[in-house]
Amino acid sequence: MSAKNDITGDPIVSKPVTASYRDNYESIFGEKKLQKLPNFDEVKANYTNIGTANSIKIIKPEGSQWRRCHRTRSGYEAYCCDEWQVWYDIYTD
Repeated sequence: MSAKNDITGDPIVSKPVTASYRDNYESIFGEKKLQKLPNFDEVKANYTNIGTANSIKIIKPEGSQWRRCHRTRSGYEAYCCDEWQVWYDIYTD
């Protein structure tokens, strides 16, 4: 005795693979395209600067993903949040 759908009464069996199934399988499980993150010049041009700190002890705003988008040997770092389109920078001595 096979399993039946209680509402339609149809037997529960796997349907044959179709072209539509193959196309959608690739779109769901295929290779993912990586999102291009903006470089620091694009961040400075398009994002809002929310401040500057003179120490690495600044407390980052919480609730979102922050990433370091720029760093120099002299101790300058910039962090940005792509979701909120804001950035801040830190100068360390």
